[in-house]
Amino acid sequence: MIDAQLTPEQIAIQEMAHEFAINEIRPIAMELDHASDPADAVYMPRLLRNMDEVGLRTMSIPEEYGGGGIDDLFTHCLVAEELAWGDRAVVGALLSSNKITRLLTAEALATKEQRDKWLTAYCEDPDFLITQAMTEANSGSENLLPYDGVDGGFQTTAVRDGDEYVINGAKRFVSNTGWAKLNFVYVRTDKSKGINEGVTLLMVPIDAPGLSFGRVHDKMGYRLNLNREMFFNDCRVPVENRLGPENYGISNINSHLRAGDGLINAAGMIGLARAAY
Repeated sequence: MIDAQLTPEQIAIQEMAHEFAINEIRPIAMELDHASDPADAVYMPRLLRNMDEVGLRTMSIPEEYGGGGIDDLFTHCLVAEELAWGDRAVVGALLSSNKITRLLTAEALATKEQRDKWLTAYCEDPDFLITQAMTEANSGSENLLPYDGVDGGFQTTAVRDGDEYVINGAKRFVSNTGWAKLNFVYVRTDKSKGINEGVTLLMVPIDAPGLSFGRVHDKMGYRLNLNREMFFNDCRVPVENRLGPENYGISNINSHLRAGDGLINAAGMIGLARAAY
């Protein structure tokens, strides 16, 4: 039997997230959602630093790096529901800290040096978010399907050149693009294999040479979430920015996210439904 009783700590953070939604998100959400330019609708300039001040932006990061050290997924879902009651898009900040924590604390993916560098940087910079860059013009949800043909999935490539990878291709509809300080980019490093064998995960900083950004996608609803095009034109990153082995494969990479994204997003939809009804 599962004990669904909330601990005092969970009740406290749930209440704090709800108060944040009341006092910070709801007063500006409608204004942002109705902005004529989708680039002006995003929540980050108005809310992200406030989230940082109360610990919501870094709640997933281990305490040793300066974060909140909250590891359990249920507490993340409680917070996601309350933030989404304010506006669904703001849950993206929670997803960002959860993803970077899961990826960089996975022993099979990250080194201690990578953890020390990027988790510390995340906590020290109140504007720091990440992207998880998979979606492309001709590949979206099938990246997560069983089909593993060489013609399926994303086609952005990375070729090793000495101590660097050279990336070419484009991503689109990726959350936080152009704002995120670090991009987790899924690339094909062996085009003779499908995405379960021929894919590698690279960390691409926002200032990497050859990385640029295109139009902000407009949407019907969910407009506070920033979705934008991302272009790689001989973009170079050091080999030390690779997570896990080359050609580790999408299933192996995403297994380290522990299904957190799906449950946190689901909790966010409950918050959205509460707001609607």
